[in-house]
Amino acid sequence: MISRSFKIYKPLLLWGSLFLIAASVGVGLRIYPLKTYVSDPAYNMASVIMVQRLIETFEKNIRSQRKDIDKETLRGLAVRQANDQVAKENTQARRTIYRIARQLDAQNPNAQKFPFLLESDSFLYYDLTQNIIKTGHMAEIRKGSKYLNPKMNYPLGHWEPFNLHPYIGYIIHRALILFDSDTALMYSVAWTPIVISVLSLIVFLLVCGRLALSYWAVLTGAVLFMTAPIFISRSMFGWYDNDPYNIFFPLILLYILVHWFTARKPNPLQSTLALGITVCLYSLFWQGWMYIAVILTASMALVACTEFFMKDPNFKKTILVLIGMPVIVLLGIGLIFGPQEFFRLFQEGWSALNDFMTTQKLPLWPDLYIAVGELKRQSPLETINDTGGLLFVLFAVWGALSGLLISFKEKNQKTFYALTAIALSATASFILSLTAMRFSLLCVTPLAILCAVGIHTLLTLSHTCLKKYQPTWKNALIIFFAGGLLTGSWIVSAVRHQYQNIPSLVHKIYNATWNDSMLDLKTKTPASSVIYTWWPPGHFIKAIADRAVTFDGASINARQAYWLANVFLQTDERKALGILRMINTSANQASEYLINEGRPLSEAARILKSITPLDRQNAQSILNKLHFSESSIKELLDLTHAENPVPAYLMVYNEIIEKHILLSYTGNWDFGKAEEIRKNPELLKRVPPPGQEDYYEFLWNISGGRPLCSDLLRQTSRYGNVILLGQDVEVDLETKHCRVNSPRYGKGIPQYIYFKDGNRIIKKPQLNPTMSTSLIIGERYGQIFGMLLPQNLAESILMKLFFFEGTGMNYLKLISQQKDATLQTQIDLFEVDWNKFLADLSTAE
Repeated sequence: MISRSFKIYKPLLLWGSLFLIAASVGVGLRIYPLKTYVSDPAYNMASVIMVQRLIETFEKNIRSQRKDIDKETLRGLAVRQANDQVAKENTQARRTIYRIARQLDAQNPNAQKFPFLLESDSFLYYDLTQNIIKTGHMAEIRKGSKYLNPKMNYPLGHWEPFNLHPYIGYIIHRALILFDSDTALMYSVAWTPIVISVLSLIVFLLVCGRLALSYWAVLTGAVLFMTAPIFISRSMFGWYDNDPYNIFFPLILLYILVHWFTARKPNPLQSTLALGITVCLYSLFWQGWMYIAVILTASMALVACTEFFMKDPNFKKTILVLIGMPVIVLLGIGLIFGPQEFFRLFQEGWSALNDFMTTQKLPLWPDLYIAVGELKRQSPLETINDTGGLLFVLFAVWGALSGLLISFKEKNQKTFYALTAIALSATASFILSLTAMRFSLLCVTPLAILCAVGIHTLLTLSHTCLKKYQPTWKNALIIFFAGGLLTGSWIVSAVRHQYQNIPSLVHKIYNATWNDSMLDLKTKTPASSVIYTWWPPGHFIKAIADRAVTFDGASINARQAYWLANVFLQTDERKALGILRMINTSANQASEYLINEGRPLSEAARILKSITPLDRQNAQSILNKLHFSESSIKELLDLTHAENPVPAYLMVYNEIIEKHILLSYTGNWDFGKAEEIRKNPELLKRVPPPGQEDYYEFLWNISGGRPLCSDLLRQTSRYGNVILLGQDVEVDLETKHCRVNSPRYGKGIPQYIYFKDGNRIIKKPQLNPTMSTSLIIGERYGQIFGMLLPQNLAESILMKLFFFEGTGMNYLKLISQQKDATLQTQIDLFEVDWNKFLADLSTAE
């Protein structure tokens, strides 16, 4: 009886142990942001305290050696030595900061107890989950496979693919509040990626079980699967994005295929239904579902061909599944979204994938996708590192080759077919990952399975070789301990390596300062307001401040980006507000109207820039001279000259200054040059291949070239009236004379210095300038910041708002400022005075 019970429960115990080990490792790594959490205010204050302690220590040491040193020199030397110490011993400095921060949090009962969501897109889905709680559904308006998000692409709204991901977060939240009714929604949904990753592990083990792999091989494969760097980073606690479903659903599809190929009596109806329903569900979570569907169909077709040539009796059944699966998908999507939606979804999804994989040869509008890191092309080595390292991929390749060879040699056709499908999926995914980093995630599943196969075949071959020299029981013992040593050392090494690297995988963007700014924004602005800023904070504004934006991370390539960049880059406030009024009125519809009227985009842009700074009457006069008809003039001005614009606000933050170069690329785009090249086949041939560095430089040339700019420089020391910005820019605050000695930014004297004097902005020419750039400096929160940049950028609205807080502006008023203790995050909000702007236009000549 005991022996029989043991035989029954032994597999359950072994598989349960494998699951618990792999799940513990995977979850333990993924909750790193929660385990190491300290509140942002405490961390920032702890950073200040630690640096201050270091400065005081160095001051004592320096004073003991140099009794006659003055206070300013002493302070400057101590600050520099403290900064050098922090940079040199960064790991130890971080530990000290965390220790102090935990002490500060323990003393503050109001400190936040959990981290904010990671990255930006998480806040898009968080906002939709809030809608479910408030209204019972994530969107008020839905049409086919799309829903309308009215807070995106203001004032038109934006049609986004319908997605069930927010409902999964909502279900998890409802489950957690059963145990604690005060559980915050943000905390609840932060667990969603971990839940999906654990479910994915279960399916992974099922696949390995169907392939009859050894326990050592499965354990190693499962741990490496759960510790793949790209998988960890895209399923971390707080990563409330839809990436984990690109592990979960492909795994289910692979399991169904493997089950079909390895079944003794395969049931085509069950497999067809299972595959079709899974693909339909997948389409509700990711727009690129058709890629996996195509790989799935290709795998089935390849196996069908093999079965035909090998005269396999299952050939007809495979053909039935191959034909039936697309039919089920078509019917399923038709039932879910409507009869017409299958082909529309397939086309849109494939187009979206194509946009990610290939940049246009030469776009007519500036392409902002080139700035998105996860969409950039990468080398094979980078994909290998993202998925688990060289050894991991080598074992996967070995697993594919050895597994296919052994199964073919042993005439184990079922395993041969299953491994063929997995190998095809791995190959196609790897190729796709080279076109964009984000697709590396798709490689993880098939590579991890093949890696487990590789370990299994290695152990099996080792056992076969040992049979010739040792008795059977010794073989088993040797293989058991050798397998344990191999897999155990690999597992420990992988876990240790990933734990050391995990801080670099945490994409923390939103913090307490952003949260305070969003709450301030929600309090100080009308509900009908629209917030104009660059795209990264767009999801924050929608989700936390509950305000509309002109574009965000989900609509990064919106045409309004060009116009908004022009708003920030304008040196004339009236011209900037004129453009802002146009996109506030109709987004990009004015330029679309002119294009539909037969005018090239370059001409449309010139016309709009000429009429937007004027009142309606003067704009009409210009259009009359351009031979527009009365009806056309009325239609166009209705799109550009709203009589009562919606309340508008400009948001400026330090990162938009640090990365303003993208605004220069976007706002200075020359439509005329782009049109000329696109029309001329000879010129078009000279465009470098997309994705290469030469191609990006070519795009920059269309925008007038990269502006020579420094980083945002902060005062690092002061000696009397002379300050040092960064390490290379010296400024005399009394004479306003500047000298630069930088291997990166240049050496010499800039053209001008821009600074604030009372309520005026002064442009002071430098004596005997030798550089093409100018310096802009401004004081923020008692610290002086500066930047070297071209003269036109120094005089732009963007720089005036940040460095001089709107000094000298007629229509922009500062209403909110937020910062952290270290000044790493600074956010300013400016209100647009439409009434004064419109009144001044009506009285202008």
